[in-house]
Amino acid sequence: MRQPTWLVAAVVALACGSQTPTSNDDGGAAGPPPWLQLTGDRLAPLPPQGIGSSTHFVTADACTPCHTGGDPKVLRDAKGRDISPGTLWRASMMAHAVRDPYYLATFSQELAHRPAGTAAIESTCIPCHAPAAAYDLALEGTRLHFSDLVTGSDKPKELARDGVNCSLCHQITSTGLGAFGSFDGKFSIGDQKLIYGPLPTPYTTPMQTFVGYTPTEGKHVLESSLCATCHTVITKALDAKGNAVGPDFVEQGAYLEWRASDFTTEGGKGGPKATSCQSCHVPPRDEEGGIIDAILSRQPATGLPSRSPLARHLFVGGNSQMLRVLADNGAWTGSLATKEALEAQAVRSDDTLRGGVSLTISRTARVGGGVEVDVTVDNKTGHKFPTGYPSRRAWLHLRSTSGTSVVFESGRVDAYGRVVDAQGNAIDQRDHVRPHRDYVDSDAQAQIYELVPGDSQGRVARSLLDATQVLKDDRLLPSGFSKVLGALVLPVGTDGDANFGSSDRVTYRFAASGKVHVDVELLFQSVRPSELETLALEPTPAGRSFLDMIQKRATPVVLGSASSDLN
Repeated sequence: MRQPTWLVAAVVALACGSQTPTSNDDGGAAGPPPWLQLTGDRLAPLPPQGIGSSTHFVTADACTPCHTGGDPKVLRDAKGRDISPGTLWRASMMAHAVRDPYYLATFSQELAHRPAGTAAIESTCIPCHAPAAAYDLALEGTRLHFSDLVTGSDKPKELARDGVNCSLCHQITSTGLGAFGSFDGKFSIGDQKLIYGPLPTPYTTPMQTFVGYTPTEGKHVLESSLCATCHTVITKALDAKGNAVGPDFVEQGAYLEWRASDFTTEGGKGGPKATSCQSCHVPPRDEEGGIIDAILSRQPATGLPSRSPLARHLFVGGNSQMLRVLADNGAWTGSLATKEALEAQAVRSDDTLRGGVSLTISRTARVGGGVEVDVTVDNKTGHKFPTGYPSRRAWLHLRSTSGTSVVFESGRVDAYGRVVDAQGNAIDQRDHVRPHRDYVDSDAQAQIYELVPGDSQGRVARSLLDATQVLKDDRLLPSGFSKVLGALVLPVGTDGDANFGSSDRVTYRFAASGKVHVDVELLFQSVRPSELETLALEPTPAGRSFLDMIQKRATPVVLGSASSDLN
């Protein structure tokens, strides 16, 4: 039975526990957004990548001389393509974890928002983005500062700007993996300088000779729980002085989502969908799906056997928008990745996104003098869609025409990446919660799949370290999602929708007569415009620099499309 708009909004408000009505699709003023042409200082370009080291870690340049594609048998696939870890990793978001201008913008805004809480903010925001340098400095009783990430050239700072690199991930031990104590960058590193990999009986001499590490078999590097150490982020709200005052807030929970799904390999489960994070994001196959068989190192020059399977260290994800920003601004980021490599990685990310979801029109019919269209979206991934940092969103754009006239449109996007109504008014302002929609019957309504954090007063959180609760989370669930195992990452605001789960059916209704053509597409952004609006409220030099960069990359990614006709 169709639920009236006011009832849907009320259900969401109750689910959110809000004390004030925050759920609406009211349009804001039309015209340019507030983040354009901001005056003020910009953050200076970051130092170019240099050579760094610490007690346990080295920058990736120490690894690449041996682990770079050589003759046709060394780190090349069957078609001769370079599959060397350093080459592929260099164009990933992992390599740019510190050089990411959006990270620096949000980090600097947290510092500006509560300057007395600098120590707590830096301790929260740095360990997963500059984990190697942060780990060793913590052992010395000190820590990295925001200024260290953007200036300076000593070895720890160079190491920090190397992001999430080889010597970090491959030294994480199996101790505590999957337990809550390992999340938020609290991985364990041994003191024996062992480099773990999945292959048995590694040849140790070259690595011991050149970089002082010992390659060691460690099957745990294939486990999702390894990735969970930094891709499960649980924060607490901070007061003005940086004291933790809020309950636990799951900022990112891809691992928790996966563990509660049919895709999990943990707990004795091994169904037909069971797979790890690495199998999709660090795939052990070539572009055609073939198992890779190749020599792993250039040293020694002779005598090494080929090994299989070898993983391509792509670390491909859903952040093509930021990869294109990085490609546009290489001189500012100081990255060693080429523009061409970053563009190629962005294309891979788009393909990964498209492979994770499907879109169909399941019904187009005349009902009560109008037209009804059922649109179904299916999540094919092992986690929520979209998942990760809560700035990401996907939404439905439906457009119906009769002849040359548009008779109905929902989810249209303007030149600035904002969802707008028929008059061009933005309906996704930063201080509003856009309710989950089972039915859409107005151009001022749109179905947007997203997580919206809230503060202790039930308002949209101004920053993530204000967040104490989830006001809305209608991101599509993974198949087989268990509410018991996924108790920390339950959906919010979808209780009135019996069609919501790992798929979602949205019904559109509008007035139309005669022949009608319907087009629908699923769109995606890794940074929604409301986040840009928030950065413009309290602009920092890093924030202004990022807002300058993102303006030309406002166009969302089309993940799927479908069409139908009604005579």
